[in-house]
Amino acid sequence: AAARAMKDQGRGGAILNTVSGAQSGMTDMWAYGASKGGIASLTYCWALDMAPFGIRVNAISPRAATRSARVVHPDTNQGMSPEGVAPLAVYLLSDLSHCFNGQIFMAVDGEIALMSHPAITMPSVWMPDLTVRGLARVVEEGLAGQQLPIGRSRQRIEILGELGASMNG
Repeated sequence: AAARAMKDQGRGGAILNTVSGAQSGMTDMWAYGASKGGIASLTYCWALDMAPFGIRVNAISPRAATRSARVVHPDTNQGMSPEGVAPLAVYLLSDLSHCFNGQIFMAVDGEIALMSHPAITMPSVWMPDLTVRGLARVVEEGLAGQQLPIGRSRQRIEILGELGASMNG
């Protein structure tokens, strides 16, 4: 509804979604993580759909002090208060953040970072005649070493120069 109104007004705007670190995988949080992963994908898709109208769509992923976090993981840091996350939300909804679209900002105890988008690891393998034995060989020789850790991890992401910039819109 908000995107439709913004499109009709023709002045652009900003939409802010809320996801969770559980979208990256977290023990005992499968249903919640799946729902937040859906919101992350929605953020990426809406960002592409709304960009031609000057509407930016981003998300925040705060470690918030919630009832579910306390129930599932009572021994972990209880997260940030709403007041601690509010400056990030206000920034992303303001024109000050005009250069961000389709991004998820993690906010955990004063640390702010961009979360990576789902990505294809490189190099990829071209196998027009896919066979089980051929795939086993290719996986053993290369793809097995490209596996990313499960759950939330820290990775250095390198953009592929002009190609990476043009793919990131």
